[in-house]
Amino acid sequence: CTKLDRTLMEDFAKLVVQTGSFDRIASVHDQYLDFICLEQSLFSLHKSNSYQIINSSKTTEQMMEETMTDIAYGLFSVVAT
Repeated sequence: CTKLDRTLMEDFAKLVVQTGSFDRIASVHDQYLDFICLEQSLFSLHKSNSYQIINSSKTTEQMMEETMTDIAYGLFSVVAT
């Protein structure tokens, strides 16, 4: 999953204004797309090995926090969309 940082988006906006190419941009969308929609009522967060990470005794606290954060962002994306 990749996300553009706010600073990167701001840098892009500055570059567009500096180069005067804003008339070439029709629209910009900031959307929550941290999930895959398989059917109208079926989605997947596409988080490989999440079950193993959550249930493994070898999982570190940092790994667990990262996994839970990714899942939370994914679920938020589903609800927000």
